[in-house]
Amino acid sequence: MGKAVGKIKSVNQFLGDCINGFKDHPSVGAVGKALPWAAELGKGLGQAVPAVAVMIKFYEDFAHGKAPLEVGVYACSGAMMQAVAEAVTAQGPPAQAADLAGAEAVADILKKTALPAPESLEGFTWLDCRNHPFVRNALTALRRSATALGYNESECNTLCAGVNLRFPHHLRTLLYHRDTANRLQPFAAYLDDVDEGTRARIALRHHANLVCRRYNDTPLFNQEAFSLSQIYIPTQCGVLTWGEIINDCDQHRSAPKEKPVDPFDEKQGGCHDLRETLVGMMADPEYREPIVLQGIAGSGKSSFTLHLCDDLVDKGLAPILIRLRDVNFDPSLSMIEALRDAVTLESKVDDQKAVYPPNVPDLFAGGAIWNDRGELGGTQLCRYVLILDGWDEISISTDRGFQQSVKNLLDAVRRHFLSKNLPVRVIVTGRPSQLVAEAGFLRRETKILTLRPLKPEQVEAMTQKIKTAQMQDRFPGQADISWQLDSERTSPLVAAYEEACQNDETTRDLMVMGSPLLAFLAIRLVHDSQFPPEALVKNPTLLYRELVNLTCEKGGQPKEHEYDPHQGTRFVKADLRRLLHGTAVAMFIRDQDNVSFTELEFRLNLLDPNWRRRDLIDGVLAAKSEHPLMDLMVSYFFKGGNQNLGCEFMHKSFREYLFAEAVVTRLNKFGLKQLADGALDSRNPFWLDTNPNHPMTVFAHDLSRLLASQWLPGEIHQHLFRLLRLTIREDIRNSDGLKSWQQTRDGLAMVWQWWFEKIPQRSVAQLNPKTSNYTYPEPFFCELSEWFLGKERYAQPSLPMPICELDAHMGDVLMQITAVIHYELALGTGWLNRRDPWAGIQRNKQRNHQVVVGEAPENWVLFSPTPYNHEDDSDLSRRMKATIGRINGSHGRHLGEFPGSAEMDGICLVRLDLSQTMFDFGKMSGANFSKSSLDGARLDGASLDRASLDRASLVKATINRASFENAVLTETNFDKAKLSLVNFKGSNVTWEQLAKANCQNLVDGPHPPDP
Repeated sequence: MGKAVGKIKSVNQFLGDCINGFKDHPSVGAVGKALPWAAELGKGLGQAVPAVAVMIKFYEDFAHGKAPLEVGVYACSGAMMQAVAEAVTAQGPPAQAADLAGAEAVADILKKTALPAPESLEGFTWLDCRNHPFVRNALTALRRSATALGYNESECNTLCAGVNLRFPHHLRTLLYHRDTANRLQPFAAYLDDVDEGTRARIALRHHANLVCRRYNDTPLFNQEAFSLSQIYIPTQCGVLTWGEIINDCDQHRSAPKEKPVDPFDEKQGGCHDLRETLVGMMADPEYREPIVLQGIAGSGKSSFTLHLCDDLVDKGLAPILIRLRDVNFDPSLSMIEALRDAVTLESKVDDQKAVYPPNVPDLFAGGAIWNDRGELGGTQLCRYVLILDGWDEISISTDRGFQQSVKNLLDAVRRHFLSKNLPVRVIVTGRPSQLVAEAGFLRRETKILTLRPLKPEQVEAMTQKIKTAQMQDRFPGQADISWQLDSERTSPLVAAYEEACQNDETTRDLMVMGSPLLAFLAIRLVHDSQFPPEALVKNPTLLYRELVNLTCEKGGQPKEHEYDPHQGTRFVKADLRRLLHGTAVAMFIRDQDNVSFTELEFRLNLLDPNWRRRDLIDGVLAAKSEHPLMDLMVSYFFKGGNQNLGCEFMHKSFREYLFAEAVVTRLNKFGLKQLADGALDSRNPFWLDTNPNHPMTVFAHDLSRLLASQWLPGEIHQHLFRLLRLTIREDIRNSDGLKSWQQTRDGLAMVWQWWFEKIPQRSVAQLNPKTSNYTYPEPFFCELSEWFLGKERYAQPSLPMPICELDAHMGDVLMQITAVIHYELALGTGWLNRRDPWAGIQRNKQRNHQVVVGEAPENWVLFSPTPYNHEDDSDLSRRMKATIGRINGSHGRHLGEFPGSAEMDGICLVRLDLSQTMFDFGKMSGANFSKSSLDGARLDGASLDRASLDRASLVKATINRASFENAVLTETNFDKAKLSLVNFKGSNVTWEQLAKANCQNLVDGPHPPDP
């Protein structure tokens, strides 16, 4: 059969060489070096993709006309050796040392065994190949060799199972690879000479093998040095029926339904091992409902389905895993046709030269496969398990016809599969979806398994598995080895998450650590980030920013790699970030976690004229994102150009962060542009300029479109101000950064005046250049209210948002942003280093809502919500009260009554009547309340460190757990105020000032004189 063919060893000879190699170099690498093609391969062991390009040399001299089984001996031997090499690599070295003397004796016996005779392969078929004597004999020899090398019984069982799983794949690849198929065709034809029903079952077996390879033998994210199986952490779940969740125990009762149960609350449904729970439900002969697995994005649903498929194959069942986003919902197709066409039979990661047999005309064999029997836990059930992964990926469309198609498919799945005498197990996974709930697919008795967040000990276990897996380096030459897990850097992440869990706090800031996918990325990020781990833990916004940077910088490629624009998606750096920002803003405006393609396009075109080119929008439809980190940030499920599917972020917390980043980016963009174009003339109000394209008018309108649609939710509020402070502190380290933010600061003071004077609620004159006449279009907020309706205004009558609500939303966040930017710029340039920060205060002659402190050349600009006046002006107090009333005139502020919980550091509110105002939990460090009245005000939890309240009045104020550290409290009146656990450390307050107050447990405060 040729010299090259003669080099092929028998499996036993190969195992004998492995033992001898291990004796000289005790590592799993000895197995790879024993492969007949190891020298040509040059990389030893560890190839996830069979080394067909090298193996073909051992088959290229095959003469045509050889007997099928004669060819089969060589093909099966080569595939078995490659399977053994992969399985040993995946298993790693034995737990105990080998008896080298005994191992050598075993090797001598094995090496004397020649290739089996061709007739030994009689009866070999694709469906029963794992039970064929050829395979059983090879596994017996493997077990004997492994035992001699020190592997215990459990490790031997794992090795044999791994070989059993991998052997059919390597044999199939070898037989149908375009470089070997012609030589090995006789044996392939021998195996393919079967009826259509058997051909269908062979194809489904091949599909299950591909799924298992994705779990066991594919680099994680197609780039890491380990597979998912090496770092998989068992997941826990809660168990409730659908009836328990909707609290509908008696559908016929006349009493109103109670509030639905939250299945994500661990007090509801408990905490159980997910795999054991799900397999137990499958084995329950009385359960005839679908098994529904739900969880937030990144919670591990898809990873668990791969883990489950691997487990089911090991139990003798055949999973059929279908991504619902790959299903064609054409109404002309039946449910069976739609599902059948979505079954994957080709690998996206294995050798692309593999030419698989033609597609099977009827993959489900006319329904006959659903009668094939299997067994699980003593229960007879259908051998094929249908797994529909990702219902949420098909439930975000606003198209009613598409939604109806989805409902029809789910209804057909229930009717066709769940009513059979032989139970067909149907598993459906996804995020909570109103569409699925309304489709009638869920019944009162349907069990819902809700994934639980990872516990701290599970995150710690993941770090240990990653570290061990990196040391094994299963994919040399194929994987990214640019980073190695450093326990010293990851420990602070795990410790912070553990502390939050132990304190029973809401862990939203660190929720990334409870999500398996995001926990891995956070661990990965610690290696790449320039920031110490402690900083990432203490400032979750920084953690999110770095995760976004990790994704956007080079499309998810490791930072050491040069970016190749021809590989994967072309949305990188600024382009991708613009797309993410625009999508997050569109969702914020709609107050939804998803948005249709039509609505997204409409928003992007109006938010940024550059989007009219449609270059990036069209690119989204055409792009095939090849990197999972890209999909983490924004999942655009436009596969095949299906615009029905819309888009949404895989994790809501990223939408919240990216909206905050979009706002900060717009603020920074204004400053940079004005720095380049020159400072604006602020002597005359910009709204009197009849040009609607005046830069300040555009800036004011853009901010309104970003901020006026709703109150800022707490998570976005935190991200926005953390990111704003972080960005300013980084940028002002250089002079251009400082100057650009100063331009933004001054522009915001002018926008505040525009809002303060109620200009957006007025009709502003515009000059018609053709007639030289003035026109008075509708007020901007009327136009904005209509704009917020989006595409709905064309399809159905809708009520625009009331002007008073837009006004309140805008005023709330605008005042806070303006104050913080003024404060951070002053703080970063040494303002609080002065003995008396507010000395020399005077009105800024250029802008009404700014004050200047200090003397040239050292002076600082700070924000004054009312025009500053040296004299006591009761009109300013009235206007400030009216401003607070405008904002509180719209209900539903997430942070309570304004200015409670507001960011007002460094704000100037002198000589004002602010009595009865709610300042609870407000941040007012360095603020100036000199000579102001805060009588009866509430300041619970407020931060007034370094604030100036000299000669201010806080009579009857309620002040609990507030901080006045290093505050100026000269002659401040606290009569009849209620003070509890107040921090006066470093302030100049005296006991005489507090004598008439109701004081309890002051922190570092003055003490009464000794009697």
